[in-house]
Amino acid sequence: DLVHREDLVHREDLVHREDLVHREDLVRREDQGWDIRLNNQSIRQYSRDQIRVSILWKAFCFKDQAAADLYADPHYNLTPQMAVDIFCQDLRGRGHNVREPSDLETDEDWRKLIVDTYGGDDFLRT
Repeated sequence: DLVHREDLVHREDLVHREDLVHREDLVRREDQGWDIRLNNQSIRQYSRDQIRVSILWKAFCFKDQAAADLYADPHYNLTPQMAVDIFCQDLRGRGHNVREPSDLETDEDWRKLIVDTYGGDDFLRT
């Protein structure tokens, strides 16, 4: 039974608000077993011989210090309004008569337009 950390998060729980994102962990128990915990509550237990832990390390590499500084410059950070502007410009270029969403989290017409235009997983269509 192989469990990847990515599999521990339910897709419908993924949102871009940290206060709503669930925290999941693989925690070693004293008896040499392991718990998968969601929001600090055990949701599944494994014995030591059922778990294989592998570690992946990621790093950002840059051509030079100027490229690293450009990456770190918050002026280039994408904001929700910038994303809306980019989508609106592209949608208008595709011939849609589009208006900005009234609220990115609750505007169902905007969500439907984005999913119908750009595709997405089935869970976005419900």
